[in-house]
Amino acid sequence: MLERKPIALESEAGFRVLFRCATIGILVINERGNIELSNPCAEKLFGYGPAELIGNPMEILIPENLRSKHTHHRDGYFRKPKARPM
Repeated sequence: MLERKPIALESEAGFRVLFRCATIGILVINERGNIELSNPCAEKLFGYGPAELIGNPMEILIPENLRSKHTHHRDGYFRKPKARPM
C-alpha cells in the first residue's frame, strides 16, 4: 500500500515546482518591502543570480527616481491588498 504525504506537503511541493518553473517573474515581498522569494524567471529578467535578490528591498528593481513613490504604493497595497495592474 502506498503511503500518502499530508496534503500540506503535497501543496507546498506543487507550489515550489510551479514557482520555480513559471515562465513569468514572481517575487514574494514581505510587509517591510524586502524580497523573500524570487523565481528563476524574475532573476533572469532583472539580471540577478540565484538568491541574489533575497533580503533586498524590492525598490532596488524600481528606477531610482520612482522609488519613493513606489514605497508609498507598496504600503497602500499592504493596507488594502487586491489585484492591481503593474
